[in-house]
Amino acid sequence: MRVSATANVWLRSTPDAAPDRQVLVGDAFEIEEDGDDWVFGEALKDGYWGCILKAATTPEITPTHWVSVRTTWGYAAPDIKSAPVIDLHMSARLQVIAEQDGWLEAKHGAESVFVPASQAKAWDDRAINPVAVARQFLGVPYVWAGNTGFGLDCSGLVQVAYHSCGWACAADSQDQKEMPGTTPESLT
Repeated sequence: MRVSATANVWLRSTPDAAPDRQVLVGDAFEIEEDGDDWVFGEALKDGYWGCILKAATTPEITPTHWVSVRTTWGYAAPDIKSAPVIDLHMSARLQVIAEQDGWLEAKHGAESVFVPASQAKAWDDRAINPVAVARQFLGVPYVWAGNTGFGLDCSGLVQVAYHSCGWACAADSQDQKEMPGTTPESLT
């Protein structure tokens, strides 16, 4: 069964293991085993296998938009004074069901959240420069296995930058260095 994340959750090799990567809101996840509180499977954005919280899943969405800023919020109503419901981070996937007065209404499980329209772009309107995307994360703290605006690691930074451009990207730095492109030595 394929599901989408309704929260930014840690993917772990086992439920009590250290985090291996973050699964972001809207990321597709294919379930191999269904437990009481956890599901085991594959994060389809990068092929990482592990467990995520079962409560953070919903039937798979069809993304229409992606979060195009480092970090924003999904609100309970189309009003910045309403309660923030969920933190949303760059490259998170949204299924927008309506747009009005500068707000996008996106599916969030059985409910909706509202995102400022300036904070997300249509799925096919991607960033064009991964270096420019990465620069937006200057000053963000290092967090092992992180790939959000609250904290990320080296491979998470590369992955967010590539995914924002609509490009596939390996999950780990040792695999990322084998990806085609310009090597750092040739940039000096």
